[in-house]
Amino acid sequence: LRQSEARYRTLFDSIDVGFSILDLIYDTDGRPVDYRFVETNPAFVAQTGLVGAEGRRAYELIPDLEPHWVETYARVAETGEPLRFENGSDALGRWFDVYAVRVGGEGSMRVALLFTDITEQRAAEQALRALNDELEDRVEARTAELERSNAELDQFAYVASHDLKAPLRAIDNLATWIAEDVGKTLPPESARHLDLLRQRAARMEALLNSLLAYSRVGRAEGTAKEVDTKALVRDMV
Repeated sequence: LRQSEARYRTLFDSIDVGFSILDLIYDTDGRPVDYRFVETNPAFVAQTGLVGAEGRRAYELIPDLEPHWVETYARVAETGEPLRFENGSDALGRWFDVYAVRVGGEGSMRVALLFTDITEQRAAEQALRALNDELEDRVEARTAELERSNAELDQFAYVASHDLKAPLRAIDNLATWIAEDVGKTLPPESARHLDLLRQRAARMEALLNSLLAYSRVGRAEGTAKEVDTKALVRDMV
């Protein structure tokens, strides 16, 4: 028994997980109102900051302790069902990952706790969550800005295309009228120049239509088609 106790005590004192055994305290109406620490290990002190807790009541050590701790441990003692949970204590300024289990069999009001201080982990998670929220807000803002920019680009492309097409049509019409007015008296070279002028005006109108289509790429469905690249290059040259 002494050897078993020594092994238990060595393990109890050396683990880096907080461990304690506590007894629930009830009032005359049978309501859980407090608990007394029966046994603690060094990790308990390191992770809670409570020194000399053995034999003392929780509210004696922590006057502002939240009632949910008492209620949770009482539920474990009364039902006999172990419970694993994470919860924080403003009174202690810490968050804990806790495993609570009843010890002593049915009717026992004694609970054993294994717990870890997760305050830093919790703070990191909250910081990460805040960063994600900030990034989502930024993405939403940038998306709205992009949509506004695209709308402005559409408007600009439409206006530019419309306003530039009008003088091109006028140039084409003027070239046509000149050709009609002079008829066959126009020298062949000049007739060729007028024809080239009308071709360039038509090409410019096609470029404006392409510019308008290009501004809508990715926001409007299109159809794929084959392109004769040899003819395209020749035409460009």
